[in-house]
Amino acid sequence: MTLLALTVNDLSIYPKVGLVVFFVVFIAVTVRALRTPRNQVRHLASLPLDDDRKAPIIDAHDEGSARA
Repeated sequence: MTLLALTVNDLSIYPKVGLVVFFVVFIAVTVRALRTPRNQVRHLASLPLDDDRKAPIIDAHDEGSARA
């Protein structure tokens, strides 16, 4: 029934386009990950363990008073 509805209404292109979009994004992410320099990967991997750099603490309650 579903196959008949897809072919009668000529909707069979949507799954094909979705598959192509998925593979294009997958290939782009893979290429970007493989082309990232090793020193940048090491730097990003060490960020959660780095005690010298403290992330700024943002209080959500202070943002409302700054707009006034």
